[in-house]
Formats: sequence, C-alpha cells, structure tokens
Amino acid sequence: MTIFHLAGLSPVVTLTGSLVIGLALVEGEIDGDAAWAAAGIDEDWSIEMWGEDWQAAQLRELKRQEFARGVAFLGML
Repeated sequence: MTIFHLAGLSPVVTLTGSLVIGLALVEGEIDGDAAWAAAGIDEDWSIEMWGEDWQAAQLRELKRQEFARGVAFLGML
C-alpha cells in the first residue's frame, strides 16, 4: 500500500465509518456498491422503519458522491 492508497482510503473510511470496509475495498474483496451498502445498513433500516427525511437524503447523496470519488481514485491506482 502506498501513500496514494492512503489518500484514497481516507474519505472511504471517514464516510463509511469502517476501516474494515475500506481495506476490503482496497484489497478488491468488495466493490464500491457493496462497500456503500454495507456501511449504510443502519441508515437503511431506519429509513425503512421511520421513513426518509429529505435533508438527511440530500446529505447522504452528497456523502455518496464523495465516496464515489474516493473509490474512483482508488480504482486509478
């Protein structure tokens, strides 16, 4: 792992809240969609139980976009 991998890993770990998910992504054990889905299990459950708040949905989409940029950066390495 190089410094560039760490640069791409930083937003992924920050946004998912999981080093394990980030490392699995870097090692190619899971793809970006699986990583995002695993990281959002709690939030998905809450939405299913209580409904979705539009402000939370907007924030989640912004986080998803930033996450996708981190994944894309890792994919270029």
